[in-house]
Amino acid sequence: MPKLMSLSNPFILKQDQRVVLSQRPLNSLESEADHLIGADRAISKYRHWLRKKLEVASVETPLPLALDS
Repeated sequence: MPKLMSLSNPFILKQDQRVVLSQRPLNSLESEADHLIGADRAISKYRHWLRKKLEVASVETPLPLALDS
């Protein structure tokens, strides 16, 4: 059985890759129109966590200093 599963995994992963790469929008944070249900709670939590991380990163990133010419 493990041998059979190892042969089918690349086939399944290739199918999944085509689906994932064709999804729009590419950035999941831009998907305002998503209608998430209870089973999608992990997706919602991840997006919330990612937004907070991006906000903190943008605040903590110092502005580049102007170089004197």
